[in-house]
Amino acid sequence: MLPTESDTNLIIGIIEYLLQFDRSNVFIQEYYYSEVIMSLFYVDKNAQDNGDHEIHTATCSHSPGSKNCDALGYHTACSTALEAAKKIYPQSNGCYYCSYSSYTSESK
Repeated sequence: MLPTESDTNLIIGIIEYLLQFDRSNVFIQEYYYSEVIMSLFYVDKNAQDNGDHEIHTATCSHSPGSKNCDALGYHTACSTALEAAKKIYPQSNGCYYCSYSSYTSESK
């Protein structure tokens, strides 16, 4: 049985409520609804040597840690997370390891 829209809104509200208290402790990594996987994305506050601010999933081992990142929220694809990141840092790019389909740099 799939959750109803009100169930989904309640779950999202609870997640948003919990994340506002401790964004440094990522305890919810993926949210499943109707067989769509949504991953939590972050953008690195510190630019790479080439000026790019990389986006990472919450589970990426190459992320600098959530204290050094801005949360971008849940996305079904890294392309939409990248669009959100570019609103904060216009020169953003995907991570080579976790967001490769949005990765455009010439070197790792």
